[in-house]
Amino acid sequence: MNFNLSNINWKSQATWVLLLTSLLHFTCSFTANFITVLLPDISVDLNVPVETLNWITLIFLIAIIAITIPASKNIKRFDLKKSIRILIFLLIVGLVLSAITPNMEVFLFSRLIQGASIALLPTIDLIIIVLAMPEEDVGKALGIISSTGYVGMTIAPPITGFVSNFVSWRYAFLIIVPLLVFLLFLIRYIKVDNWVVEKNPIDFAGSFMYIFMTILFVLGISSFRMNNIFYLIGFFILLMIFIFYEKRIKNPVYNLDLLKNYEYLIGNFASMVNYFVAFITVYALSFYLQLVLKLNNLDAGLLLFITPVIMIFGAPIAGKLSDKHDPTIISALAMILIAMALAIFTLITSLPFYMIIVAFVLQGIGQGLFSSPNNKNVLTSVSDKDLDDASALLTTIKEVGKMLSLSMFNLICIIFVGYDEIQEDILGLCQSMRLIMFISLVLVIICVFLLLISKFYLKKNKV
Repeated sequence: MNFNLSNINWKSQATWVLLLTSLLHFTCSFTANFITVLLPDISVDLNVPVETLNWITLIFLIAIIAITIPASKNIKRFDLKKSIRILIFLLIVGLVLSAITPNMEVFLFSRLIQGASIALLPTIDLIIIVLAMPEEDVGKALGIISSTGYVGMTIAPPITGFVSNFVSWRYAFLIIVPLLVFLLFLIRYIKVDNWVVEKNPIDFAGSFMYIFMTILFVLGISSFRMNNIFYLIGFFILLMIFIFYEKRIKNPVYNLDLLKNYEYLIGNFASMVNYFVAFITVYALSFYLQLVLKLNNLDAGLLLFITPVIMIFGAPIAGKLSDKHDPTIISALAMILIAMALAIFTLITSLPFYMIIVAFVLQGIGQGLFSSPNNKNVLTSVSDKDLDDASALLTTIKEVGKMLSLSMFNLICIIFVGYDEIQEDILGLCQSMRLIMFISLVLVIICVFLLLISKFYLKKNKV
């Protein structure tokens, strides 16, 4: 791709749309990925016990998973540009509140605000791309915004870690605020003429049921204590009630008929699996590299950098390819590359070191090629009137994939390591890592078959 700025038509509406959506995606990804490196300093400064630290991440994820779908239905009641302004303003408030927080209670509230803002911004981002970009450039645009998201994900930890180390963790929350202020001014140049504002009645009952249901789900899988089973039982009971209720009202919080679209359903499942794999490989391999191979933090970090750097360059290429070739085939080929990487990771304890690097490269190419075509496939498989629901579920399912992978790995570690510290049982850690990689491999292989079925049977027979 040619990134020569002299070739960009700055008067083009498509250029402004791409600039806004790319920066929004970068901002959301940056905000969602920088907190981990700040947790030790936050714990000391706010006098927070270790078990409470989990809530800093958990409440952020609960906000995203619980709010995205109900809130996205209300996007139709407002102008998209106005919605973005409100959400950016809320995100600024949440970040500033984190920076000046006097105690843990206020800090958790600020994280809730940040999660609620992040929940909807990527959803609106995807809607704007599909509606405002020329049809022949949708894939390329999705590729570019995916790439900027990977950039945000990659640079967030080192930048905020640097600020926290040399200044204060509080200032780390303010790094992205100037960019958010700039985006408030940039929105005025965007036009989305074909967005239809509808003042449909709000499904309050369905919205509250969905929010409460997803909170029970997140609490149920967040840890493996006995009382968590009751959260999951409550989730399944409420899920059945939710489905029964939503099928019988005129304006449901989510259009369940979309789930009858198998192409749409397969695309969302594949997206969940992709994020399941992306999250757990970094999480599990960071333990393996440091505790088993005895690499220091810098060397381990550089190795883990290989995959996201390749993803940054691969996503725009994949998006451009999806405008010329079938995105389902590209997604399936990408999944095959990811499967090859996972096959190596399952044997990682008996392979030479260079094979680890090969696996990181394969995974980077595969995940870089996957997201843009799959997102395009999912979003273009529904009508424009259902874009809010489609993009909201796509945003939600990615976070669900992350949470499921972490919960499953924690459960596996309990089985093989027990409740001791991981570093005290290296053999158990290796067994846990191999098993989670094998499970990931099986899920990816299932995705490949489903994507090929979607291409060669469902589309052909218009199922």
